[in-house]
Amino acid sequence: MASTALAWGGGTDVRSPHVEDWALGFARVRRGLEWDSMDGQPVRLVFMLLANQRYALTFVKVISQIVRFVKDGQNRLALLESPRDQLVKVLKRLGT
Repeated sequence: MASTALAWGGGTDVRSPHVEDWALGFARVRRGLEWDSMDGQPVRLVFMLLANQRYALTFVKVISQIVRFVKDGQNRLALLESPRDQLVKVLKRLGT
């Protein structure tokens, strides 16, 4: 999963990434976030995928991989409970 991102900052507190290909971001929120989710439960795992328009098919494939990955209970549990220094190792399994 290679990515190249350039950030723009206009001298304010606003940053806007410019993605030449695609980039994946991940956040784990232990206390959960209020989200307009279908089940009404707080969200604890957040994935952010940025993709240049040329990578639309890649975008769909990566989203599909993420969904399959987190539907597996062991993977979801690993993302929720792994120590912070082990999260990258868990996320690398996403591409397999």
